[in-house]
Amino acid sequence: MMFNIYAVRDVKVGFQSITIQPNDPVAARSFESTVINSDSVLFTHAEDFSLYRLGTWDSDTGHIIPEEMPVLILEARSCLLGGKKHV
Repeated sequence: MMFNIYAVRDVKVGFQSITIQPNDPVAARSFESTVINSDSVLFTHAEDFSLYRLGTWDSDTGHIIPEEMPVLILEARSCLLGGKKHV
């Protein structure tokens, strides 16, 4: 089965640990849930964080296919403004 590979980018550090999700909407929903948690650094410094898709992973073969360039999915600050900017 094909899954997508995602990572949160912090403008002050770079890309963080990856996560595997079935598609962009599920990944965006998970990211948004983390951002709107007021105990999260993604909430307190939302301007620093964005979610990117880095590639795909085939769970049957283990093959990873990277994106040519990371694809912006969602900016954390847009989650707090109420208008999700799903790219």
